[in-house]
Amino acid sequence: MSTDISHLVVFGDSLSDNGNLFRFTGQPAPPYWEGRFSNGPTYAEQLANELGAHLDDLAFGGATASGTSPVANPSPINLPEQIAGYLLQLHGRRAPADTTAVINIGNNDYINYLESGGSTLTIPELVRSVTKSIENAIDVLTAVGVEKIALFTLPDLSVTPEIQGLAQTLGAQGPGLLALAHELGVLNETAMQQLAASNPNVELVDIFKLSEAAAADPLSFGFTDPNIPMLSPLSAGFAPNEIASFDGLHPTYAAHGVQAAFADAVLTSDHTQFLDGTKRVIHAHNGNDFIFATPIDTANRSLSDNYTIYGGTGNDLIFAGPGDVTVHGGRGNDLIAAGSGNASLYGGIGDDVLATNSLGSNFLDAGTGNDALIANRGGTNTLDGGSGNDLFVLKENASLVDANGFDFGAQTIVGGGGDDTLRFIINDQNSGAENALLAEFQRVEAAFDTSVAKHQTGTFQVDGLHVSGIDSVQLQIDGVSNNPNTPYLITHSIAFSDGQAAPVGNALGGLLQTAQNWGLLTV
Repeated sequence: MSTDISHLVVFGDSLSDNGNLFRFTGQPAPPYWEGRFSNGPTYAEQLANELGAHLDDLAFGGATASGTSPVANPSPINLPEQIAGYLLQLHGRRAPADTTAVINIGNNDYINYLESGGSTLTIPELVRSVTKSIENAIDVLTAVGVEKIALFTLPDLSVTPEIQGLAQTLGAQGPGLLALAHELGVLNETAMQQLAASNPNVELVDIFKLSEAAAADPLSFGFTDPNIPMLSPLSAGFAPNEIASFDGLHPTYAAHGVQAAFADAVLTSDHTQFLDGTKRVIHAHNGNDFIFATPIDTANRSLSDNYTIYGGTGNDLIFAGPGDVTVHGGRGNDLIAAGSGNASLYGGIGDDVLATNSLGSNFLDAGTGNDALIANRGGTNTLDGGSGNDLFVLKENASLVDANGFDFGAQTIVGGGGDDTLRFIINDQNSGAENALLAEFQRVEAAFDTSVAKHQTGTFQVDGLHVSGIDSVQLQIDGVSNNPNTPYLITHSIAFSDGQAAPVGNALGGLLQTAQNWGLLTV
């Protein structure tokens, strides 16, 4: 759905609440951030910022859709009351032009069911009750002139640390609980798909598919271990943007950011395609496309996630998934990301971002334009910038440092024409690893300086790097914000820079910000 969105009104529960429950009850208290059920702003706030839209957030933590869950919340905060509150705000008028409503609710209905051991309702009855309440909300919002409705599916509860922990306490019954939680997610997704199909002003934002993809390949979204909540002592040593769950159930600011980026892609693209393994060759349309690969059942031999994907003439956003993939961006300013498999990514014509966090063998060819090529130094990568002023990014995290040195893969970096920069990114969460990587960068810098002295600027070999045509080398150190008001933010500091780095243009800068939102630059 490609549409102008100047007003974003949000209905939901604690996943969307930007402090409404806190203003009435003082909960959630710290360490929850300023009344959010997280360590920072929610996806709703981040999405409104990305869209440049005014946010009217009516969501309440603890709210249910149906009011028929085993632990029904008697407070007037559930979906029907939120809709009624919005109507009161309108004072009998129609909704402002270019208003999009987000409906993201139902988690508490299902969590209450799971944690209470069931109710008098059957599972189909519970899903129908949730669906009916949401359908009523859609009807009311449509009647008052809301032009578009973004209907969110729910994340797969079976992959959350809280439900997995509950399953562990149940012993032999634990797998049954996880299967039931997954089934509820599938049934809810199907019901929401049917609602979207029957209402032309409704666009489905399938967070269930996103949660499945992030659970199957977390590193591709920047998350080190999705099973460790930030509030757990086990999270010590990880940067906030490496952790997906805040308290076992609610997302961190970084995970909210990925959800916001996903929703932004669905709502602003001309076409959305989800890849499920049934087709091996995929073609984008001639517009701004969003293509997203979902996990497949590897036991089903008729399915394959080894895709060949062709972008169109627009500005495409392509997440090719964890298989062995080949992606051609075509024309336009594209962002192309591959998962944990072996990838061959071709940018084509335009300013593009090509990214992989794979530890396998990868070939990234930027083509023409001012491009960014992002790779994990633990993989075996060939990065070719082609023409234009290009930025090569090699991510180095603490796992690449061991007692015997470094677990670096071989890197071939070809700058091509233009002014090209090779940037290394590390974080400061592990002082031993940070110091080792700092010392290693000094060897890279010395090799670069030697190439300049020999009038072979940017052509050198050191520590598995085979570099040619590079005009500058940089070291970026990511750290956690020292501002007590923004403890969730990651700072990005160019600590060392040698040579002449070309400035990043607006088109590429915007794509790099999108890549940051998706976690593609997290180390």
